[in-house]
Amino acid sequence: MLDDLPEEILVMIMNHSCQTPKDYMNFKLINQLCLEMVDNLDHLYINQNKHYVEEVYELCRRNTSLKTFDWLFRNDIMFTLNNVKHLIINNRIDVLQHGLKYHHFLELLFNRFYMNVDSQNDLFSIVESLNPLMVAAENNHIFIVKLLLEKNEISGNPYIRLIPELLEISIKYNHKKLLNYLICNHIERVEKKISDKLLSIIYRIENCEDILFHLVLNIKVKIESKHLQALVAKHYNQLFTYIYHHMGWINTSITFKMNLLSGCLSSNNIDGFTFIFEEIKDIISRKEFVKLLFGNRNDNFYNGKKDIIYHIVNNYLNYIDKDSKLLSTCIMNDIDENTMIQLVEDKYHFTEENMKVVLENHHFKLLEKMCQLRSD
Repeated sequence: MLDDLPEEILVMIMNHSCQTPKDYMNFKLINQLCLEMVDNLDHLYINQNKHYVEEVYELCRRNTSLKTFDWLFRNDIMFTLNNVKHLIINNRIDVLQHGLKYHHFLELLFNRFYMNVDSQNDLFSIVESLNPLMVAAENNHIFIVKLLLEKNEISGNPYIRLIPELLEISIKYNHKKLLNYLICNHIERVEKKISDKLLSIIYRIENCEDILFHLVLNIKVKIESKHLQALVAKHYNQLFTYIYHHMGWINTSITFKMNLLSGCLSSNNIDGFTFIFEEIKDIISRKEFVKLLFGNRNDNFYNGKKDIIYHIVNNYLNYIDKDSKLLSTCIMNDIDENTMIQLVEDKYHFTEENMKVVLENHHFKLLEKMCQLRSD
């Protein structure tokens, strides 16, 4: 029936029945002519002190078409920072880029007075969760971060001074891409903080050896002993060996190198263990090595570290005393039975408690060997 009405009547119906943006969106669905009528509207809400917060909110959190957002912008619908937050969470960089063509939206995104960038404490206590740059960073949306930071025509871009805070976010949320962007594009603003936060970067950013290499080779970041310990713990062995050989650490004390070796044990770092042991094998005593492996280690120390136990058994028996806890450690961690039989035959020490564990684990051939040795 409505399809037969002239356009003038439809205009009257639209003007009478449509008040909110949602009304107009629904009116578009009537027929093609209604759609064209609504789409052709411009500045419908200009100078109107009305906010359609909930309606815009629903559009921002759904996969709404860019054409719909263009209609909202053209008709001066006011957005809030909460609306922007959901656009950012949903990675709607297309909407944000388009919105920057409109003064009211541009002003919302870059309003320095609202964000109060001159007072960091106020910024984070009042609008932390709504700050567009912070929201983009927390969600690791790098292109939106770039959009906000690199809007060159914005005089005195208020986001620039927040760049150091982005480094904190990249570390807190393990956002490697964000960290890489900051280092490659804004190193002059984060260099000092990187030096202060280097240990946190090593431990919290996963698979960041490439970034760390860049910081060492090109940024000349200062490396301390705690950083080497962290590199060992994270198995960043290529970087560790480079620093060790090229930055003076080769001449450090045997005590420090023993601590590094201990760190390799704790982190199950076989390659690191091999490298460091080769560096100290001619100056470390058997007693010191055995103490490193088993002294002051609780029974659970080697849990989940079978690989390094096998590595020790296969490569370092010549450095381990027979009365050490080597065989006991193998039994407690259920190492291959044939390997443990060989250790028994080589006269490595075991206890009655070890024999009980072997029985519980149904290693009867091993138990037989142990019993034979005890009866001899």
